[in-house]
Parts: sequence; C-alpha cells; structure tokens
Amino acid sequence: MARRLARGALRLRGWRLPGDLSDLPRYLILLAPHTCYWDWPLGMLAAAWFGVRASWLGTERIFRRPVAGLLRRLGGDTHAARPPGGHCGPGGRRLRRDGFPGDRPDARGLPLPPPYWKSGFCHMALGAGVPVVPASIDRSRRRIAVGSPLVLSGEAGRDMEALRTSYAGTGGIHPERVGPVRLREEDALPEED
Repeated sequence: MARRLARGALRLRGWRLPGDLSDLPRYLILLAPHTCYWDWPLGMLAAAWFGVRASWLGTERIFRRPVAGLLRRLGGDTHAARPPGGHCGPGGRRLRRDGFPGDRPDARGLPLPPPYWKSGFCHMALGAGVPVVPASIDRSRRRIAVGSPLVLSGEAGRDMEALRTSYAGTGGIHPERVGPVRLREEDALPEED
C-alpha cells in the first residue's frame, strides 16, 4: 500500500526514479545533494517507491515533540552532533567561535553551501562493512536517480572521486546551494605528480 501511494505521489508531481536498488542485504544510501528540507520527504517517498524500509539519522534538534514519535516510526534515529563525553577538540572550538559553514547567509539571506561533506557516512559504511549506494535528487529534471553500489576502500581521495562521478551534473532542489563533493580529509592528502 505504501509503495503504491509513494509511486502515485511522485508520479503526480512528475518525478521519475531511474535505477534500481541492488539485491544486497544491507547498504547505506547516500542521498545528495542536500539543499533543503524537501530532500528528506522526497528520499522517504523514493525509499517507499523501491520497497525499502529505510533507517535514517537526523540531528537531535529535529527529534522534538510533537513530531519525535512519528519520525522514529518512520525509521529515524538521532546521531550525536559531537563525540560522546562532549569533547570536541580544537576543530570544535573553532566551529563554536566561527560558526558552521552553512550558518553564514549569502546576500539574499540563504545559507551558503558547506565547503566539505561530513565524513560520517564513510565511517558508518566501513564500520558496518556495507557498500554505499549513491542516490541523487535533481529538481530540474524531476529525477531521483539510484547509482551502482560502491564498496569504499577507506582511501578518501579514491572513494570521493567515485562519488564525484556519480553526482556530476546533479542540481538538487536548489542548485545554487550545491557545494563540492569533497571531504575535509582530502585536503590533507599528499598531491599526486
């Protein structure tokens, strides 16, 4: 029933979903680019379209009453915004002082795209031993596309290059808010000759 409703809702709005989810027993779906709050409902409808019972993570600030119970029933759980024990180190002190990249508005008051992706998805996929399935949202083409599973190597440069290829030309809901497909860890890598 949920699958038929999701398909009907997405088709009614003109969305197409090319690709197919693998028959792998477990995987981490990476939905990008994340440019607005509409990404989540579209992602949940896409999961229902494919018949996937999704489990997802969100920041603690969205799991508040009155919606916390509903979000948990929809497969949501919180993730800590900082390491257990509250120790955030020098990087956390800088973020507290300077703010997060998305906190600074542009001339129109819209949040700027962050210069880096957060690397939590890499740690989760490698830790669980599951592949990453890139999925992209592109409003201009009314498309939520599912790519081929990618088994991460643990080498940031190589893994992110594969993801850059998967997400090339994807505009999200708000193309002006799309940031680079890049991890901060890549800047620490030695340059190749």
